[in-house]
Amino acid sequence: MSGGVGFIRVKLLQVEKGASMESKATTFDPYVAVNVKESVQTPGRGVQLVQKKRTIYPEWNTCFDAHLYDGRVINLVVMEKPNNLLAEITISARALAEKCTDGNIATAWLDLKPSGRLQIQVRFFSEQEEQVPFK
Repeated sequence: MSGGVGFIRVKLLQVEKGASMESKATTFDPYVAVNVKESVQTPGRGVQLVQKKRTIYPEWNTCFDAHLYDGRVINLVVMEKPNNLLAEITISARALAEKCTDGNIATAWLDLKPSGRLQIQVRFFSEQEEQVPFK
C-alpha cells in the first residue's frame, strides 16, 4: 500500500470452523454481516464506535468497499440462520489496506473470536490520480 489515501475492496472467500462454532443445523452454511464503523470522540465518554451506514450481508465470493479514514473499523460477524452469532472480528480498514504489499492485492486469514478463521482477499485502490496532460 502506498500513500494511504483511497479505499479497499474486500472479498469474502471462506470461513474455517472453530471449536466454538457448534452448528445446530445438519449442514454448516454460515454468512457474514459487515458493519463499517467510525471512531467518534464523545464528551465525557471518550472514543466510541458509531455505525453510520446500514449493515450489509455480502454473498461469498463477492466484494464490498470501504474508504480509508482515520478511525474507521470493519466488524465482520460470522452468523448462521436464523440469527445465530458464531464468531467475529473487528479490524481497522487501514490494517486491512496494509496487508496489500504485492501489487496492491492480498489474501489473508483473519482470526475470529472466540474461534475460527475467515479468509478474505483485499485490494487497495489509490485515489491519488495521476495528472495526464491534455494534448
